[in-house]
Amino acid sequence: MENKKNNTIIIILFTMLIMIILFGITLFILNSKGIISLTSNNTDGTIVNENSNNNNREEEAKDEPIINKSINAEMAVEIATTAANKVGLISNGYCYCGDNMLYDEKDVILDEHGLSSHTASKDYKSLSEMKVDLKKYMSDEIINKYIKDNYYIEKDSKLYCETPHKGGIFYDTANSSYNITSFDENEIIAYGIMARHSEGDIYRNDVNIQLKNNGNNYIITKYEVKSDYIFDTNRY
Repeated sequence: MENKKNNTIIIILFTMLIMIILFGITLFILNSKGIISLTSNNTDGTIVNENSNNNNREEEAKDEPIINKSINAEMAVEIATTAANKVGLISNGYCYCGDNMLYDEKDVILDEHGLSSHTASKDYKSLSEMKVDLKKYMSDEIINKYIKDNYYIEKDSKLYCETPHKGGIFYDTANSSYNITSFDENEIIAYGIMARHSEGDIYRNDVNIQLKNNGNNYIITKYEVKSDYIFDTNRY
């Protein structure tokens, strides 16, 4: 009778040992496949599925915008002014040749009368290079509005720009200024004065400006001229 009792106890203990071993093997397999983690628990002691958490974090990252950059008022003014000055340069009614619009009499293309008709740009070697640069500051619509391809000649890896005639009106950076109405991560609304000058006269235009964040830069998408008047410097 005693032997039978001992045998029963041994069988029960052996069965429990087998169950413990099987349970351990199961946990090891689940952990190795990433289904569960044996090292991360919630505060209530339950096992956390790390893969599930990682997937959730990846989904949240996909929903975030490409650029989520905060700007302050000072940055907004600088961005708007830089872009507005670019548009001012190309919208003066004459051929835009870059920020360094210096006309070199030694590097020109002459017309049939032997006069300078085009001069080489100091900033660009081709029309396409110039347009790519302008895309950092303004939309394609604005570029196409003001850049007239027939004003340019590409020759010997240089971009030649049509020379403006005497008395032409030029954008005046020193007397142009821009202010901010509102700004955020996606848009800047600005207004200001676009000044131009010609032989002692300063022409002033009130302008309204909209800049949109295209994922890389804030570019001008709207540039509305509200008025035009002349301030004659010779009168004062």
